[in-house]
Amino acid sequence: MSTITVPKNSFVHPSAVLDGNITLGEHSWVAEGAMLKGDITIGGGSYIGERSVLSGRITVGSHTRIQIGVVIRGTNAIGSYVNIYDLVNIEGGRPKGYHDSDDRSVISDYGWVNHGATMHGSQVGRGAAVGINAALDYNTILGDGAILANGSATTVNTTIPANAIAQGVPAQVVKESITDEDRIQLMGLVSSEWVKVEAEGIMDWVKSQLTAMRRT
Repeated sequence: MSTITVPKNSFVHPSAVLDGNITLGEHSWVAEGAMLKGDITIGGGSYIGERSVLSGRITVGSHTRIQIGVVIRGTNAIGSYVNIYDLVNIEGGRPKGYHDSDDRSVISDYGWVNHGATMHGSQVGRGAAVGINAALDYNTILGDGAILANGSATTVNTTIPANAIAQGVPAQVVKESITDEDRIQLMGLVSSEWVKVEAEGIMDWVKSQLTAMRRT
């Protein structure tokens, strides 16, 4: 039996599919063509973009933005003030104990996963960033504030230290103890700051859309 909880001040597009035990927080938005299937909790002020698919046991924190065509499968924990951009694929990883695996799929608060990235059973630390078309193979751990650069790919069981930049295929640490100036030079912004800006923008947009709907 499905249990769907949608507050009055949230919105689910008529073409979206919600199937299972689905709970949305206040001022959240599920866009057209999205599918949420399984045991899924979406925090307040969060946005699920067009044609995104969330399937499995998934928690999403508050003020998190999941953009267009994202696929998230399996068991995943996604924090608050996280940005996941278009066409990202995230999977929960291998079953526990398979070839001694201990995969966990976690994106911590203020995490940033850029367009086209792929994650398999990997962990992204607080304020860490995954670049465009980057890939994290099973049991990769990207430390707090670290960056996996655009187009880079890790191998299984890779650990990237906190506040480091890793680059290449396979990814290697090229700089440690990075500062916000390093982040701006590499990415053009500080991702842990930018996610707050985007969260404020989407919250204002959702509120304005809901207000407009009530007037019609």
